[in-house]
Amino acid sequence: MTTPPHDPELDAGQYLGGAMSARHREEFEAHLLGCEECWAEIRAAQAGRALAEMLREAAPQAAREHLRAIAAIEPVSNVGSRSRWRSVPARFAAAAAVFVVGVTVAVSLALSGSGSRSDPLEAAVTVYQTRLFVAEPAGLEPPVRRVGEMAWEGTRAQSLGSNPAVLYRYGDPAGHRLLLVSSPVAFARPAGAQQVGSMKSWTAEIGGAVMFCVDRDGLSWLVISDTREESLSAARAAGLT
Repeated sequence: MTTPPHDPELDAGQYLGGAMSARHREEFEAHLLGCEECWAEIRAAQAGRALAEMLREAAPQAAREHLRAIAAIEPVSNVGSRSRWRSVPARFAAAAAVFVVGVTVAVSLALSGSGSRSDPLEAAVTVYQTRLFVAEPAGLEPPVRRVGEMAWEGTRAQSLGSNPAVLYRYGDPAGHRLLLVSSPVAFARPAGAQQVGSMKSWTAEIGGAVMFCVDRDGLSWLVISDTREESLSAARAAGLT
C-alpha cells in the first residue's frame, strides 16, 4: 500500500512534543504500524533525547560509554509484532542521528559550560502522556508485573531532567495506562502538593496528570495516572504504601 505524502520528521516531532490533538495522535499511531520512515524518526528522536540528557549530567567518558550502548541496542517495539528495523540503512540512520545529537550537545556544553535541564516531574508526565512507550532491553524487572487490571508492558532507563530514573509502563486492553518511576534522587515536592498520611509522601497534579510520590528504601517513587484515586490505588497495589 502506498503511503500518502507526509513529513516523517515533522510528524514525529509533533507527536513526541505533545503538539497533536487526541484524534491526530491516534491516527498517527495507527499510521506507524505501516510506515518505516516515521518509526525510524521516532526511534532516532527518543535515542537522541536519552543521550542528550546523559551528556548534560555525566562525565565525558560516561557519555561516550552511553553513546556506544545506545548505538548497540537492538530496538524493541511495543506497537506491532513484526520487526520495525529490517533494513541496514534504517539502522545506520538512527545511529547517525544519535551521533549528531551527541556531538551537538557536547560542543554546546563545552562552549557554554552548562546545559538547560527540564523539570523532572514535567518530564515524567510527558513520558506518561506519550502513548507510544518504547521499552529498552535493560534487563530490569518491574517491582510487580500487574497493578490491578493493568499488566506490565515494558521498562526503560533514562534521565528525567536531573534525575536518573527507571520507568515501568503498565496498561490494559481498554486503553488505561500507568507509569511507575523510581529514582535514587528524591523528586522535589512541587507547590500545591498535598500530604498523604504521616509518611514522606504527597500527591500533585501536573500537566493534566496526577502523581503520587513516596520516598522509601533509598529510592524516590512516582506513580502517575489520570486521577488521584487511581494513583493511590496503584501505589497500594505496587506495595508502595
